Amino acid sequence: MFISNISNLKYYKTPTGANLIDIVPYTAGKNDPIEPGDIAHKLVIYLHKGLSQTGEDIICMEKTFKGTRGKCPACQEYRRRVEACMSDEETKPFKVGAWPRVLYNVYDRLKPGDGLQVWNASSFLFQQYLDVIARRSSLSQGKQPENFIGFMDPSLDGRSIGFDKQGKEELTKYIGVHFEERETEVPESILESAHVLDEIVAWPTFEQSYEEIWGVPYNGEVSEASKTASRASKFESKVKEEDIPAAVDEDVESEEEREQRMLEEKLAALKEKKEEVKTSEKKLDSKKEDKKGGTNPCSHGYVFGADIDEKPECDECKAWKDCAKEADRLEREKRK
Repeated sequence: MFISNISNLKYYKTPTGANLIDIVPYTAGKNDPIEPGDIAHKLVIYLHKGLSQTGEDIICMEKTFKGTRGKCPACQEYRRRVEACMSDEETKPFKVGAWPRVLYNVYDRLKPGDGLQVWNASSFLFQQYLDVIARRSSLSQGKQPENFIGFMDPSLDGRSIGFDKQGKEELTKYIGVHFEERETEVPESILESAHVLDEIVAWPTFEQSYEEIWGVPYNGEVSEASKTASRASKFESKVKEEDIPAAVDEDVESEEEREQRMLEEKLAALKEKKEEVKTSEKKLDSKKEDKKGGTNPCSHGYVFGADIDEKPECDECKAWKDCAKEADRLEREKRK
């Protein structure tokens, strides 16, 4: 996933027990999903897990960039299989992971001599909890409430982040994610050495991802039989080469992180089902309210309160606060 020839690129590996880090901001580059030139503190990357010919992950450019950087061959194949009513076993391998990886520049307060490091973290294990303690819902799609804690500020107004790492492999947990006030600012030398995170990632083209998946160059549609044969033959070749010693590649995620992904996907599937049920209930409650009379306050024609933060127009909607209050009211009504 990373470009391998970048100098001074060190990776943060969370030690068992206490961790205390500062997340260091950087200026977004031209390949960052946010606006280039803006101050950023994280890079969110969605992946198709274990889908390459060598069993490695493939970056989903389509979801990572919200469709602004073209289509993804894995997503296209997933949609094709769903439309063809194929089984879950046949479609699931091509579905993009529900929980993305998140890259940060970090400064280890417990080992300051290690300098600036890059942390490739699980949003399931870390970012979702960071969202909560910063008073920012992970479902808010980027909106920051007035009491948002700017932990990424390098001055004393920012915060260090502490947590305990427990367990390993699929039992890994980050316990007690919390903020701590700083006694010193993030050193200037650390700020100056912050990586432009989007420039250290090897972003694939559509053609490169296609060949990684199927083992043949992209030149238009390929029959399902040809695809299956190509993938099988490439995997067989990989098995035959297993006894050949390979150089340690820091760009490849650890076995611990890979096994953790399996747990993340299972839990994410359960969460998706719960969200679907919750959304259906909200829409049903809203429709009942509409029948009682009154006009729809949503200027975009969506279900007021029930569709909050689910539509692109919600980001800039002037009625968002009223819609949020309506969503809370519907939730209270449902609990009665």
